[in-house]
Amino acid sequence: MQDACMECWRCFVSMPLPPDLQQRVGDLQQRLVSRLSSNAIKWTRREQIHLTLAFLGDVEVSKIEAAKADLAGCCGCGPMDLSLESVGCFPNFKRPSVIWIGVEGQVAALSALAASIRTKLASYCERPEKKPFNAHLTIARTKEAPFRELARIGASIQSMQMEPLGSWRADEVHLVRSELLREGARHTVLSTVKLNATPSAPS
Repeated sequence: MQDACMECWRCFVSMPLPPDLQQRVGDLQQRLVSRLSSNAIKWTRREQIHLTLAFLGDVEVSKIEAAKADLAGCCGCGPMDLSLESVGCFPNFKRPSVIWIGVEGQVAALSALAASIRTKLASYCERPEKKPFNAHLTIARTKEAPFRELARIGASIQSMQMEPLGSWRADEVHLVRSELLREGARHTVLSTVKLNATPSAPS
């Protein structure tokens, strides 16, 4: 629990998508909007779609610089090849709360990086992440809706045949501030760390 008197920023660590893949994900979202035709879905804004590695929650502003340095210290694994291959739901297709695109490729290396970041930055977290890492992009969340409507959405996604959207060379990690505003979340990149064979200083 953070001291109520301390100024805190809500933060997470993520990998960005290249613009061409971000466009393809946005195009897929549009196809799903037509396919699912439901007001029970809140779609993630295209420009904010990312691969989350660690959610930190509220971080004291006075500790942000130290968090940047520690993040840089655990990103010496080198770039990795990843791809977007499937679409699915959490927790299941019968009652979906999150609609996601699955990430494939060098997922073992990606999982190891996420574990390293979560361990290294645990002291900055409001509540350390307990859920196991699952490589995905969140493209939508469902709102409160009747069970039958949620089940219809899940069944439609389950039956969908998605062509792979493409691959990319993931070579950087971002520390991001997320501000929850009335008009939606605003994301600000606080630090960019390149994935190099040798750890480097954050920008």
